[in-house]
Amino acid sequence: MESPDQLLKNWFDLLTAMQSVAKNLSLDTEDYLGKFAIQKIKDLLQGSVQRQTFEQQMADRVRIGDSDLDGASTFGDLMITVYNPLAVYVLGVFKDVAGSSYDGTSPADFGKKLTARVYSTADLQEKLIARLQSDMKDPWFPDQQGNKTGKLRSQFNDAITKVSESVALVAALGLPK
Repeated sequence: MESPDQLLKNWFDLLTAMQSVAKNLSLDTEDYLGKFAIQKIKDLLQGSVQRQTFEQQMADRVRIGDSDLDGASTFGDLMITVYNPLAVYVLGVFKDVAGSSYDGTSPADFGKKLTARVYSTADLQEKLIARLQSDMKDPWFPDQQGNKTGKLRSQFNDAITKVSESVALVAALGLPK
């Protein structure tokens, strides 16, 4: 079984592969991964030949069908359809860093825990940030100025923020506002 870190890296690798294939099919494909995630599929894959080519070129990574392309508005939506939401894998890393005392806890129950209590030590906080930065594509979460890590750090000190809210924050950090 793959580690939570590898599963999170795989999510980004798959989205990056989609972006690469889309770039070969459309010059309008965004370079920034977060902007690509919110691009409309119909704007980039405009004809049946482009759609079929996209499906075929992605086939070695993930099976994508016409119904998947029809049902998803954006490439981020397509990721949810064919792989899973990013938050699922971010939560896996959060839980893994929290340690064995949470092993039997369901993802839903773990998400209800308070971030400040679960990551109460500086060591745990830094370990979580380092793993997320290692696993997530730059500049989705990693940043040199500390703006994105600062947002997560503030939640370590907030007595009412739940883990699920911190996970949602991290999963959305790469998306344009």
